[in-house]
Amino acid sequence: MQTAVFTDRRLRMVYRRADGQWVKRLVEPLGLVAKAGIWYLVGTVQYPHPQTFRVSRIQEAELSDSHGRRPPRFQLAEYWQQGSAQFEAQRERYTVTVCVAPEAIAQMLRFLGEGLYTLLEQPGVTDEQGFVTLSLPFDSAAAACEALMGLGTAVEVLAPSELREQIRVTAVQLAAHYSHPRNP
Repeated sequence: MQTAVFTDRRLRMVYRRADGQWVKRLVEPLGLVAKAGIWYLVGTVQYPHPQTFRVSRIQEAELSDSHGRRPPRFQLAEYWQQGSAQFEAQRERYTVTVCVAPEAIAQMLRFLGEGLYTLLEQPGVTDEQGFVTLSLPFDSAAAACEALMGLGTAVEVLAPSELREQIRVTAVQLAAHYSHPRNP
C-alpha cells in the first residue's frame, strides 16, 4: 500500500465493508493515516471523491501497472481533519453525569487522559469538599457501564437514572457471584 501511495499506482484490493460484505475495489491511493494505532488508506474509487478504508479490513492488495489520478488541490491532512470532524459529529453520544471524589482525580486522569484537564477547568465543576461533577460522553450505555464500573467507588453516576440502576443491578449480580467459592 505504501508503494502504491508513493508511486501513484492503483491498488486492486478485496475489502470487508463495515456491514461485513466483501467487495473488490480498484483504488487510486492518496495517502495512509494512523489514528490511535489504527491505519487507514485514503483513496478514490470514483474519481474525484476520496474514501477512507480501514487497512485491517483489506484481505488482499495487489499493485496494478496503471497510474491513478490525484484530485486537484487534494490535501490529505485537510481531508482527514474534515472527515474526522464529520464522523465525530455523526456519532451518537451517551452523556453521563458523574461525581468524582477528590482522591480519585488521579485515577480519572488515567481513564480520561488529558481531556480531564479541560473538563476540570470549566467553572462550577468542583464543590467546597473537592468533589468534582462532570458530564462524560460515551458511545453507548453499555460502554459507560463497563468503563465506570471499572472505577468502582471512585465515581458515582448521578444521571441518567437508567445507567445508575444498570450499575446497581450488575454490582448485586457480581456480589452474588463472588459470595460463594467455586468448587473445582
